[in-house]
Amino acid sequence: MFFMSCDGISHAGTAKATNEDRFLIADIRPTTSFRKTNLDVSNDAVRSGRSLGNLMIVSDGSGDPDDAARASTLAVDSLVQSLMNDFHWTPPLDSIIEKAIEDQMLAAFWRCQQTIVREAKVLDDSRRADMSASVALAWVSWPHLLLATAGNCRAMLVRNGTLQFMTEDDAAPLSELDRSERTGSEALDDAGDNVLTNLVGGLSKRLSPTIRFLQLEKRDSLLLCTDGVTGVMSTARMVEILASPVSATGACDAIVNESLRVSGNDNVTVIVAKLEELKQEQSAEAFAAATLDDGETPDEGSALKKGATTVL
Repeated sequence: MFFMSCDGISHAGTAKATNEDRFLIADIRPTTSFRKTNLDVSNDAVRSGRSLGNLMIVSDGSGDPDDAARASTLAVDSLVQSLMNDFHWTPPLDSIIEKAIEDQMLAAFWRCQQTIVREAKVLDDSRRADMSASVALAWVSWPHLLLATAGNCRAMLVRNGTLQFMTEDDAAPLSELDRSERTGSEALDDAGDNVLTNLVGGLSKRLSPTIRFLQLEKRDSLLLCTDGVTGVMSTARMVEILASPVSATGACDAIVNESLRVSGNDNVTVIVAKLEELKQEQSAEAFAAATLDDGETPDEGSALKKGATTVL
């Protein structure tokens, strides 16, 4: 038996007054809500089933600071709603199931796009084009990992001290894009002669998130982050931290602290997940902790302090 420890941190940085990044870590479970019963429980009792997967999202907004923060918030909220209501998959996978999952994920991103565009319609035209967000999403359903990225949020998988996979920024030369597709003023400034594409929101009609399926192994480490990390830290240094024996929380702290030390000019947001083996004597205790009965509540704030742990 093994478990996934996971934690996330978001920091505004040292130069910005507003944190435009958002992140989420969630355990997806089916629930049953009692409507009426003569069991020895309240009529509004809720029972949860086994975990169907672990969802992790980071989002980085572009545009006016308040609009950017709103865009990244809408991006996370919209994707969670879509995945909860319209997205269903469990292993094993084959090519037909993977294609269906890709179609569902693409539909979720387009609903996210529409949500942000609807909100932006109340803004003036100069701000509307810039209200957008980059996204990196990971869904773990052991042993499968589904990644979906758009913009310049990134995902990295490290195994046995070696980089196995890393996404790239979605960018194109400015000269190749129609004026109506030049979205995200902040992203344009950061990219120089290139402009980010595949952002959710804005005016772009090119939204086509990168979707990948990967096979996980024990002792893998996964990183999702915004460009406040990848813009200042080398890939080698990130791999070194993820491959070290520190916990997910420790890895988050190390990456954020080093990003702020090197620059701090941008918001910094990271999620780290580590798959770790349980020793035999730990298994029962860890399994019980991850499957608390209704009415049992961990100490307040413990999930934030220690990160989330799921037995797989």
